[in-house]
Amino acid sequence: MESTNTVALDYLRSIRTRLDRGDRRIHIDYPLQFTKGKGQPTQCELFVDRALRERVTTLTEQRGGFANFIARYQDFDPRMVDSRWPAHFPVHVLSAKGQIVDGRNIFMFFPEVLGLSTGQEKDYFGLELIDIWDAVFDQVVTPSVQRLFDTQTQFDYFEACCTQRREFIYLASIFHEIGHRVGPWKVSPTKDENIHLSKMQVDIMGELSTDTYVVKFLAEFPELASIVLYQRLFWFGRMHYDQNSLHGALNTDNDAWIGAYLWQVAEQVGCLKHDSATGLWHIDRDRIASVFDVVFDALQAIGARLLNETNQVNVLQRWIGERVPQDEDGLFVYPDSMAQALRRCADVPTRVRVHQPIKA
Repeated sequence: MESTNTVALDYLRSIRTRLDRGDRRIHIDYPLQFTKGKGQPTQCELFVDRALRERVTTLTEQRGGFANFIARYQDFDPRMVDSRWPAHFPVHVLSAKGQIVDGRNIFMFFPEVLGLSTGQEKDYFGLELIDIWDAVFDQVVTPSVQRLFDTQTQFDYFEACCTQRREFIYLASIFHEIGHRVGPWKVSPTKDENIHLSKMQVDIMGELSTDTYVVKFLAEFPELASIVLYQRLFWFGRMHYDQNSLHGALNTDNDAWIGAYLWQVAEQVGCLKHDSATGLWHIDRDRIASVFDVVFDALQAIGARLLNETNQVNVLQRWIGERVPQDEDGLFVYPDSMAQALRRCADVPTRVRVHQPIKA
């Protein structure tokens, strides 16, 4: 009888074969382990949006060229071993059963989603769930922005995040994957041999750094800075807010913690301001990049410091603990101003409803 791993490996490679030969319709019927959630049987019919991929390729060349952008990553970290466009495909969920319809996850990363770790380069690829991202913005981020911000911010948000959203979401996902290849917090193809952290720490620093690189190294795409900031604050940052308005998921989820941290930095650099007269908030679009400049410098400094520390886990945990407020029990809580803001959009859902255009 074939082992579970052998079956999973065959299934993995059959999916990759279909993607590589240009199939537009991918059917998956297998137990999946998503990043956010527990493994369970999942069935889904996916549409591979190859036209979107072509549009993003063209857009990238029009604003500077992939080779130019990738050179910035290589200059930042000459150890970078892979400078190719990632095997990361934009897909739409046509029909689904299982955890994918919970509306928590916005990508599938193979082979981990099948419970595998093969060490073979060809087995590593991703699917970005474009229509889940659409739902995130339409059902969560946009209603939050409408409740919290002045009309100028709402206009800036619409222009940056709604007019070519799918193109910028997919472009951000491509360079998000590239960002995992560089710097002290890299995880692809392997982690930095000089950095030894807990899983939660790796997740925090890895996600925070690669989003920061997207903003830093693709300045020709200011829309990406807005895309990253708004979804970090109001999608990930509000995770579990409906269950716990004091802590949310700040103590259990790396992405939620990042949202609270970015809120504070945005306030510190004058990007995010509150008008006490109207009760509304304002985001200065021209200062969003400065938020990530501060984060970039902070990440570089703590990364360099860790190289000289024998107990890197403890040192980094102190660093993390100093950047988001904690209560008397040592649990992370929302910063006061963020808690105040989130109360204004408490009726906005923290999960999305997944539209399924095909009825199975």
